Amino acid sequence: MSPTRRLPAKGKNAAEVPVMAAGSTTPPYSPHATMEATMELYSGTSKPQQSRGEDDTRALKWPEERQPGSTALHRTEPSPRSPKHSVLLQGEKEKAKQEAEGKDAENATLKRQVEALQRQLADHRATIEELAIEQHAEDQNYAGTRASDLLAQTMLAAVPTYNGTGGATALTNFIAKVETAAEQAELNEGQTLALAIHRLSGQASILWLSHVKEHSKESHQRWTSWRDLREALSMRFFPMEHLETTMTTLLTLTQVKCEDDLEEYVETFNTLFMQLPSP
Repeated sequence: MSPTRRLPAKGKNAAEVPVMAAGSTTPPYSPHATMEATMELYSGTSKPQQSRGEDDTRALKWPEERQPGSTALHRTEPSPRSPKHSVLLQGEKEKAKQEAEGKDAENATLKRQVEALQRQLADHRATIEELAIEQHAEDQNYAGTRASDLLAQTMLAAVPTYNGTGGATALTNFIAKVETAAEQAELNEGQTLALAIHRLSGQASILWLSHVKEHSKESHQRWTSWRDLREALSMRFFPMEHLETTMTTLLTLTQVKCEDDLEEYVETFNTLFMQLPSP
């Protein structure tokens, strides 16, 4: 039996601690150490950093982890610092990363599709605007052409019939109406000639028919323009005495004769000038 030494007694219970014999390498037997080793064997690996009191408490509480009537121990979750927990955590991170990358790819695809649709809508909108502008321009042109046609028809219908009578006033009025209608309807010389011919009657119509009978279409002397017919009408139906009188009055017209009234002078001059045949 190993020698022991007695510790100073405190109270009634005094502990005896075994003393290692001189020259011996075997530690002395200690009941407390034997019990502690037994508890650590059942509880798993021990933590050297923990105090003996904590180890004893854990060893004493270990039997309570068993189910009543069962000899198996409860399965506990892996420690947060265990390799198994690290593997699970890494797997969850990889899964979350893959899901995030998948969502990013879907969002990028949707974004490209939306941008493509926006470009298509912009192109359609531009096309619609161009068509609307073209349609509006066509409507304006049609409306303008229609209005111009109506005005031309009105002006053509307003050309009076001329029969060779009525003196200089009737002839001058006929010539003015024909030229105004032709300008509004944008008629050329040949078309204006046709318009004037259809407005002739009486002696004026006979003048045209006689000319056509004497000169065929191939003749160089045939009237082919409105200017030719206008000169012929003036030579035939414009009174020479009226021409002489009008020219004399126009040449002798002064502002003094109009009592220094400028407006009256201009009006009188225009009236006399309009009575002259067109050159």
